[in-house]
Amino acid sequence: MARVYADINPDVLEWARKRARYDRALLAAKVGVKADRYGWWETGEAKPTLRQLTVLVRLLHQPLQTFFMSDVPDEPEALAEMRRLPGSRMGQESPELATQVDLAIERRAIALRLYDELREKPPSLNLTADPSRRPEEIAGSIRETLGVTIEEQASWKDPHEAIRGWRAALESAGVLLFQVPGVALSEMRGFAFAAKPLPIIGINSKDSPRGRIFTIFHELTHILLNETFLDPGGRGWFDIGPAFKVEHFCNRVAAATLVPAEDLVSQARAIGKTGQDVWSDAEVADMALRYQISRAVMIRRLKNSRLIAKAAFEQLCGEYDSFVPPQKIKGGGNVYANRIAHLGTLIPVLAFRAYYDNRATVSDLSSLFGLKAKNLGRLEERVFGFNYGFGGS
Repeated sequence: MARVYADINPDVLEWARKRARYDRALLAAKVGVKADRYGWWETGEAKPTLRQLTVLVRLLHQPLQTFFMSDVPDEPEALAEMRRLPGSRMGQESPELATQVDLAIERRAIALRLYDELREKPPSLNLTADPSRRPEEIAGSIRETLGVTIEEQASWKDPHEAIRGWRAALESAGVLLFQVPGVALSEMRGFAFAAKPLPIIGINSKDSPRGRIFTIFHELTHILLNETFLDPGGRGWFDIGPAFKVEHFCNRVAAATLVPAEDLVSQARAIGKTGQDVWSDAEVADMALRYQISRAVMIRRLKNSRLIAKAAFEQLCGEYDSFVPPQKIKGGGNVYANRIAHLGTLIPVLAFRAYYDNRATVSDLSSLFGLKAKNLGRLEERVFGFNYGFGGS
């Protein structure tokens, strides 16, 4: 059977490759051709086959029709618009990060379309932050908006349940939270898109669960500051130098939100800590468990609340800041639980509701979730706890 070649625009192919942060050699290897052959596609000396174009569509995360456009698309690039710490290598992000950022933007667009199909308005986050305000004051406003009491927070038995709880509260308030797979933690710890409505928070699924919890509120503070921001990875948040005042401000708001001062003082007094006392590792660990935060964050809250002696803080700080949590093991897990972990619950709920109202098709849901039609019922049960539209699947 004769091969069928695709008469694509070579300039568009080059634009899509650079946008997706691939160099020619890597993309050629992914497609399964020699680098020279791929280079001819970008100069127009040769054309890819339809099969090869299908692979390019998937890798470069562009619609098929884009490659046949007569001109290069004039579209804003999310990664290029993101602020970051001085010294970060803008324009040299990995293809994995570029793909995940594009997916986050695409999912937000899907959510907005689903709200439109359902003839509903998305919730609006009516909160702002100003560095001139006290972190404790902003933290109080965040908790009031999210509606999570300290009793509910303390009832979460592990950090995974805490992530689910905080995510549900954020989605109700109008914030999309995505867990980002496949990106090195050394490259990205979190990102924020201060879009309105439905701003986006992305957290790296390779980070420790408690690390992700802290990142959620660090990135939320960037959103309240109206900043679209990419935070790099590294050992931890506390390696950031004192010159980066905004990052330290975001850290303080995040810590104050997760550990309300009044409750912290009350809990400390309950174990006999009334001033700048010495804390053992076990005592710090028990206190961190209540709030599902890391011990490194815990001792800093104790320090800001003047509940730990300087020498004890410095000793524990040296231990905790040098601790590197074990990396998450690849693979495994329940495919439906993983879909929800990465996507959240808001978009699946909207999508299933649109299907129930005959505003979305089975094909739409299959495409959105990356699942065969026969498996949608299992995801539906994960989302709602029962089957309604897919009881027979």
